[in-house]
Amino acid sequence: MGNPAAKIDLNYEYIIVGAGPAGVQAAYYLGKAGRDYMIIEKGDKPGYFFEKFPRHRTLISINKRFNYFPEDDYNMRHDWNSLLSDDTEMRFTKYSDELFPPADRLVDYMHDFCERFDIKISYNTTVEKISRKIDDSGETEFQIKTQQGTYKSQVLIMATGAMKEKLPDIPGIEFAKQYSEHSIKQSDYENKKISIIGGGNSAFETADHLAGHAAIVHMHADNGFKMAWDTHFPGDLRAINNSIIDMFHLKSIHGLRRAIPTKLEEIIVDGKRKVKMHFDQEQPNWDPPSTAHMYDTYDDVIFCTGWYYIIDAMWDDSCKPEITTCGKFPCQKATWESTNINNLFFAGTSTQGRDRRAASSFIHGFRYSAKCLALMLNHLRHGDFLPQENFSSINMEKIAKFVAERMSTTSALYQLNYGVLCDVMILNPEENVTNKRYEDVKDIKGSAKYFYELPTEWALEQPCFKNQENMWVIILKDGKSNFPAYHNPLDFVTPPRMLDFDLPCQAFIQPIIRRYRFGELISETSIGSNFVVRLDQHQLTEDAHPTRSLNKMKKLMCDQFGVNHDSIEDLVYTEEQKRERMTPWDQSQIDSYKMREQSKFNAKPCSLIGAEPPKWQRVGKDQNIELMPEH
Repeated sequence: MGNPAAKIDLNYEYIIVGAGPAGVQAAYYLGKAGRDYMIIEKGDKPGYFFEKFPRHRTLISINKRFNYFPEDDYNMRHDWNSLLSDDTEMRFTKYSDELFPPADRLVDYMHDFCERFDIKISYNTTVEKISRKIDDSGETEFQIKTQQGTYKSQVLIMATGAMKEKLPDIPGIEFAKQYSEHSIKQSDYENKKISIIGGGNSAFETADHLAGHAAIVHMHADNGFKMAWDTHFPGDLRAINNSIIDMFHLKSIHGLRRAIPTKLEEIIVDGKRKVKMHFDQEQPNWDPPSTAHMYDTYDDVIFCTGWYYIIDAMWDDSCKPEITTCGKFPCQKATWESTNINNLFFAGTSTQGRDRRAASSFIHGFRYSAKCLALMLNHLRHGDFLPQENFSSINMEKIAKFVAERMSTTSALYQLNYGVLCDVMILNPEENVTNKRYEDVKDIKGSAKYFYELPTEWALEQPCFKNQENMWVIILKDGKSNFPAYHNPLDFVTPPRMLDFDLPCQAFIQPIIRRYRFGELISETSIGSNFVVRLDQHQLTEDAHPTRSLNKMKKLMCDQFGVNHDSIEDLVYTEEQKRERMTPWDQSQIDSYKMREQSKFNAKPCSLIGAEPPKWQRVGKDQNIELMPEH
């Protein structure tokens, strides 16, 4: 580990730019396979970014150390900071007891991880320009110019993370402060009026930090505010940062606006420097609906409006990657390769440009895409086998149990859900069992292969998978999007209907099995789950689990081969259990529930109530006594 001795024209098969968590994770798996690689890092240590960010020094990635179940992979679902390795002792959970730990502990952990696994890093090496040459044979050579010399590689992996703050192009932006540079000394804001621009975690992290010292904090976001508990996306506003919303709704002066800043001016008021902020605000409830052009005056304006994850100026025209329309992310294929530059790959937070619904913006998500990228490179460039499990026969009981155990513990599919990553199972029977009974063909002559953690879109396009007659693609998927938008998070506090074979209407994550025949989707089945997202645990008290999930998968295999499965039951409860555990509602209870649900739609908008408010009257004997006069 450390800087190489030579500084000019250093040649490697793989160059990784950035020694943050993603770059180190990819390097671990390339190194484990014996590949020739080097990380180049502008800082003097791994995880250099986290020495400064987040500014207020508390991570919002959870550090849940105790999870009831023993499996290491399962526990990684709730350990959002550890990197993957074969050493289960090398976990971040040993570095802090706090659920939301200090960022400095992550820097310590990164240092120790790199020392423990001898990760090769050239520190204090800043990239100035990247260019590319292609020889007559089509071989690519990237040239990474740094102040120490030029690094050359056949494959380039950009794991640079957040590179530059994203600021609006408005007049007077120089009068504002940026998230990366504003003072975090709370006394600097005492009794001041502050505007914070942005609706994400960095904006609310800043607001929470100042809320007890600033007199007034106004939050402004052009697209409004999205809570992670609504979207199920961990990059949206998290509860740890949302106390300013609590204060807003509990009448504590601070406020939120959906507004777009248009201009800043520096002015003097009573001899003190102020910033006058002009902004546009939609007024859909006015008659007619309008956009208001307004202004307010603040002691300070702080922009917390996100980051660019790629900088155009870094790239020579010979290898300039395509960039998404928002300008923040590189365009990527399913394997995180640039859409227009071969052998240029991306790892880390930039992958959220492709995989935003999953956890790709956090370590607990991109550690798996970085691992997958390294294993894909080992497979495609060096012929290594994809990680897989082989079955010498199609024993439906054994395979169903294997899949249930796998879906009960996998962390990779849990974090990169929505089908970013999948497991693939190929079933190859060597006998015709059509119309036979399950009892007679539980163990079908043939074989099965089970492949772990592949990019789903890539796998579906590969001939080795696409040409299979009997293939399962297995993912974990969050079902919140199956529900209407009006449902709030606290609507999901009762079990979903589980009388049916297929269970699509669950608001949380569950396994999904998609059956394919020669590349065509035949069926998609939602298996169902529970609080702990395991198929080996009961969904309801003393239900028929885990038999239920196993039997559902056995039925799917029977359907695959035309086997009669009438004898396989997948009931939640037997009739006797239902009588013991269920008390059917009478009509009054049903009507009361329907009324409560309908009330969600019956509230009249303010604009329809009328200009005059109703009289305020006491309820009781003196109903005609007005406590508040009409106005």
